[in-house]
This record gives sequence, C-alpha cells and structure tokens, in this order.
Amino acid sequence: MALETTIKFIGQSKDGRSVTIKDSTGFQAYGKPNGYNDGIVSGILAYYFTVSRMFDSLEYQVKIDGTNQYLPTPQQIARGYNVELTTALFKYEGERGSIEPIDMFKDGVLDLNMYVAFSGMSGVTIEKGTNFIYGPEGTSFTELLAADAVIVNDEIYMLDKGVDVDTNGNTIIYILGQFEEDATSFNVAYRANLKVLLTAVSENLHDYATALLSKSIEHPDWKKINVAMAFRRAAFGFFRDEDNPDYAKANDLVNGGYSLLKKFTI
Repeated sequence: MALETTIKFIGQSKDGRSVTIKDSTGFQAYGKPNGYNDGIVSGILAYYFTVSRMFDSLEYQVKIDGTNQYLPTPQQIARGYNVELTTALFKYEGERGSIEPIDMFKDGVLDLNMYVAFSGMSGVTIEKGTNFIYGPEGTSFTELLAADAVIVNDEIYMLDKGVDVDTNGNTIIYILGQFEEDATSFNVAYRANLKVLLTAVSENLHDYATALLSKSIEHPDWKKINVAMAFRRAAFGFFRDEDNPDYAKANDLVNGGYSLLKKFTI
C-alpha cells in the first residue's frame, strides 16, 4: 500500500491540558495519490498517538480504536475529524521521566507521532529479545514492508529499513530494537511525525499580566513581562528556521519565558 500519512496541529488549550490535532493525509480523490480511499479507510484498525517533550526520556501513548464514545472513531479521524488529546488520556507505564503526563502539553517543544494501524499477519514467529519476524516457508512480507512500523500487543516497533538490512527476498522483517515478548501475529502502521512549539500558556499569562499592570506602567514586573515576550519571539525564530531548526534553543527560550510569567498564574 502506498500511503503517506501527515498530521496537522490545530491548537493548544490555554491551561496546557490538551492539544488538538487532525489527520491531514487527505484522499486520493482530492489529488493525494498516496492518500486514503474508502477501502483503505475501512481497513484502519486504530490510531496510536505518542507524545513526548523534546529532550525528555519518556514517551506517552494513547490508542484510539472506536471503543471510547467520547473520541472520534478511526474512520472519522481519517476523514478529517479533529482529535483533542487531553492529559487525562495518558498514563504512566514504568519509569517516570522529568515531565509528567499532566504537564505534557505545557509550553515547550512537543514531539508528536501518529501511527495509523492496519491488519498485518498471523502465524509468524516473534521471539522476545530478537529483532526480526519470520513466517512459514513461502511467506512474503513484500506488501507489509511498505509500512513504517509493526505493532505487537500494542507495542510499536519501527521497521529497520537501513541500506545494509537483508530481508532475504522480503521473507524477514527487521525492527529497530528488540521485541519485548513472544508473539505469533502483528499489525502494521504508517507513521507521521510533527514537532510543535507550544506557547499558548505563556501567551495567556502574558495577556493577563499586561491587563493587570496596564495602569501601573512603572511597575518592576514589566521587565519580566517584556523579557518573556522577547524569549517567546526568539523561540519561534529558532524553531522555524527552514535550513537548521534549533529545537533545543526554542525549547529553552519558551521555558525560560514561562518561568518569568508563572507568578501571574490565573
């Protein structure tokens, strides 16, 4: 399947508790040769969204498969319905990072992945601690190797598509890393990645602080307000540099500006 998925950022809530995104892949009928058609959409099993703060150690994941009545179905998402990802959807799994789920959508640089999952194959061999999948004699993974990842028991593993990988005539699938458990089946997923600079919380605090001090022009806190605005403006410059975006600098500047404005929490 020739499918090139894309994801679009819609917005961030002022309190930093949610972000809204959408699947912007589009349909073949609307000029997207590698987009969706009705047959592809009907075959979508689930969407997996993973989020992490740039430079934090942990990634948080949520699965949307149509079982939560408060979320759109996978077919609706493929057709362009907005998806609101709230901090309440994400839970701890294992070791905690420096960013907890409740703070995931505060200001800073967010790394966002969307995985669109389809049926893969059963009757294969997946062994814990290995990095490959193989099937019975005569098995061919040719069509499935067009995907970006395999999903085994809701764990996502990126395919290893390095130039030196020998798939033995597409009869073996290799992944990056190692499988965490044995299995006899897997699904496949197509991935879209997006880096997002979140600033809505700081902007809201800035507006509140400006209104609060609008009749006290000589107040010393104006320096913090103006410096925070300068930090935020510079962050956008580093983030949007087409030739060499500096996500680390953008992240540091936005967080620095937010720290200056935290005292004005509404």
